[in-house]
Amino acid sequence: MKKLTILFAAVLFTLYIVQSTSYNAFAQWQQVGLNSSNVLSIATDSTNIFAATDYGIYLSTDYGNSWTYKGLLGLGAASIVIDGTNIFAGGFGVYLSTDTGNTWSNIGLSNDTLTSLAVSGTNIFAGANNYYTGSGGVFLSTDTGGLWTPVNNGLYDPSVTSLLINGNNIFAGTINGGVFLSIDTGSNWNQVNNGLTNFWIFSIASYGNNIFVGADSRVFLSTNNGNLWTPTDPIILAVWDFDTSGTNIFAGTTNGVFLSTNGGNLWTAVNNNGFLFPYTIRSIAIKGNYIYAGTEGGYGIWRRPLSEILGIKENYNNINMLCPNPTNGKFKITQTNNIKTIEVLNVFGEQIYYSNPAHFKSTIEVDLSSVPKGIYFVKVNNGVNTQTEKIVVQ
Repeated sequence: MKKLTILFAAVLFTLYIVQSTSYNAFAQWQQVGLNSSNVLSIATDSTNIFAATDYGIYLSTDYGNSWTYKGLLGLGAASIVIDGTNIFAGGFGVYLSTDTGNTWSNIGLSNDTLTSLAVSGTNIFAGANNYYTGSGGVFLSTDTGGLWTPVNNGLYDPSVTSLLINGNNIFAGTINGGVFLSIDTGSNWNQVNNGLTNFWIFSIASYGNNIFVGADSRVFLSTNNGNLWTPTDPIILAVWDFDTSGTNIFAGTTNGVFLSTNGGNLWTAVNNNGFLFPYTIRSIAIKGNYIYAGTEGGYGIWRRPLSEILGIKENYNNINMLCPNPTNGKFKITQTNNIKTIEVLNVFGEQIYYSNPAHFKSTIEVDLSSVPKGIYFVKVNNGVNTQTEKIVVQ
């Protein structure tokens, strides 16, 4: 009886391992490190990815496969900006590295909590809040941090969360005052909240002539430099960061990653395929064919190929439907969108079924009744995009 109990427990453990593996065997979102940190900002250049965390700065030179610690910077870093060979990081003060993060120099504002940095030519703007130390507001340096001057005339909310330089315009997002605009290098600020229904601003970004602000519940869009803001499709929770790839706009939110392909008017969650649940995404960055998502709560950085996300989004209205699912072995693929090949793989990645439909059909039948019960993955390719869906044979 004892042997049977041990054997039964071993079988259960094996099934658990196989099932856990199956959920991740073809997971497009992949965790790539820093899983004990809050990743608050990500910056990239042609060869490097820098991550600002509450433990300091980390560097990857191999698309996130490995990370090297590059310094604590006091009590961590909340923002990072790359400007040529200069790397600026903000935390408790502003720090500068000119040697790919090997050494850092404190260049000022040590008494302030820096939340955002923006660089334009010789001008460096630093946004601070007054939650912990300092007076908050916006500071300007015109000599690489040798001297910092507060530039807050008209900026009555000192808790600055985000900065954006768009041509001659400088936008500042604040905790409770909404959005402020300066057209004279920060000397004067005007509040530009017409159309905003939420004044808690966490992020600002631009796409062409469009300005986006991420608020506590949704994204607002302005096409006229902040004179009027239009609410877009609600995302429900806080919007922390943006990045763009071509005409595609990504948003990191408290409810995971969202994508807009129509200028920010409509947003779709792209958290499936790998995320165990939608994490709070504090930072978003795109490098090459990858999007990187930095999380809050110690879940690290996640990576996913852009081609997979955009391919799925482009075929959103023609998604391959597997029914029934679960199945006794026989199922149909509907809305096929001119399928070229069909593969079925087991949890170990071994091909157990292959089909090359000769003619277009609106419905394709697949018979897996001869395979063992379990979890499998159906890969469908239409000659342009490949989509993988899980199916359970029972």
